[in-house]
Amino acid sequence: MFLVRHGESEFNQAFRKTRRDPGIIDPPLTPLGIQQIQQTADFFRDKDIQFCVSSPYQRALQTSAVLFDLTIQNLTVNFLASEQFGFSCDVGSPRSELEKKWPHIDFENLAEVWWPSEPETEYAVGKRGALFLRETSNRFLNTDKLVVVSHWGFIKSVTDLSLENGSVVEFREGILNCVVYQPPL
Repeated sequence: MFLVRHGESEFNQAFRKTRRDPGIIDPPLTPLGIQQIQQTADFFRDKDIQFCVSSPYQRALQTSAVLFDLTIQNLTVNFLASEQFGFSCDVGSPRSELEKKWPHIDFENLAEVWWPSEPETEYAVGKRGALFLRETSNRFLNTDKLVVVSHWGFIKSVTDLSLENGSVVEFREGILNCVVYQPPL
């Protein structure tokens, strides 16, 4: 499976400048973030991707929409692929708001309030990541055709890699994983 870190969000942009939480809840991608993902989409053009799993955060959903035609692509929204909860950007949008903004996406398996109420430890995110991997390998027979759009903390918990926005890891359980694409921006 391929793990993709979402493009630069408004939170990422503001935090990089001040190193302080700017208080942006469920931020969208910046224009640079959209450019990053447009470049990342080129990486997938010759691959036979058949499924996409996305975190429910808007920055991940936007990334999925730029990467793939979600009217055709088989998209699953799974809160287990969410970011490690700890900053304002990790407060999500309620399911009802996501359904209005993204009417062509099925949010049936998502609770109205799906994000944690307390900060998560790295250990907790690691357990969530392990559960995600078990469920994913049981659901998808061929994970070589799967893209998971997620976040820095989640990807780090399952790969031990620190990814830049828009980067891709080809993930294989039990082997040393590496970044296979990073947008040049």
